Amino acid sequence: MAAMTSASQSRRRALVVAVVGAVALGGVAIATSGGEEADGLRVERSQTEVVVYLADAGANEPGRAGGERSVTLECLDAEGEVLARAPMAWPFADTDGGKLEPHAHLPIDPVTIQQVDRCRLRGTDPVLEGGVL
Repeated sequence: MAAMTSASQSRRRALVVAVVGAVALGGVAIATSGGEEADGLRVERSQTEVVVYLADAGANEPGRAGGERSVTLECLDAEGEVLARAPMAWPFADTDGGKLEPHAHLPIDPVTIQQVDRCRLRGTDPVLEGGVL
């Protein structure tokens, strides 16, 4: 009977450790990805341009840029060097008749675009930023 209790206790301990580990890993995943998703940019790269969407459509309002009518879109490489930048009208407009969320396009030459790691919107508070998908 003692052997059965010991085996049962070992299984319970293993289950508790597995559950605690899963919860901890889930918390880390949420903490490390949730902030950027909720308050950043979604950046899509093609061969000749990046298209930047807001992860949170609620951020697309004049107050996010202190009432300014434009912001600066910058795209950077993995080391943080700015590869391309351009002013963009703010807030972003729906340019596709409701088919896509408001977004901005930034043309970049085909060689440089392969180095783009992330983009940010200077002039927003806080600065909206996101990595290339």
